[in-house]
Amino acid sequence: MKKLLIVVLFSIFVVLPVSAQSRVDKFLGNWKMTKIESGAKDSTVNSLTMNVSLDGKEIKINQTAQGVNDGKDYNDTINSSYRLNGAASTQPAGGQFGGTLIRYMTVHTPGKIEFSLGLRSDSSPSSPVGMVAVELWTLSDDAKTLTIESRTRHSSSKTIFSKQ
Repeated sequence: MKKLLIVVLFSIFVVLPVSAQSRVDKFLGNWKMTKIESGAKDSTVNSLTMNVSLDGKEIKINQTAQGVNDGKDYNDTINSSYRLNGAASTQPAGGQFGGTLIRYMTVHTPGKIEFSLGLRSDSSPSSPVGMVAVELWTLSDDAKTLTIESRTRHSSSKTIFSKQ
């Protein structure tokens, strides 16, 4: 009985995280935007690159966007991380809204991952998290093309990336 309990605990704490890690492996690496479709046609982004990596029990996404907005060039970098086990990752939101950003990752299949971004207000920390954005990442069968479908309350877009 004791051996069975040890095997079950090993399966829960070791095999499940390894399984989640193996299901995101094909997403890892450097990606470059090749096309924006749908609601983002009026986007000011001229270039978007991403590096997706694993750091312990988290997937890290580092994005660099370049473009022109109101006649001025910009170069923005966004770094985010998500826990492989699906638990919430948090960080202060800052900016005009304040609050806490709450990120979730759900691995649907080895070729589909969903990322959700929510915001909890500082003024009511016990209030439910309001979803700000959801992204569905889908890999092509050869794992060389990544399609990201993004949805917010007011818009949606589809961005295509190629593996570098």
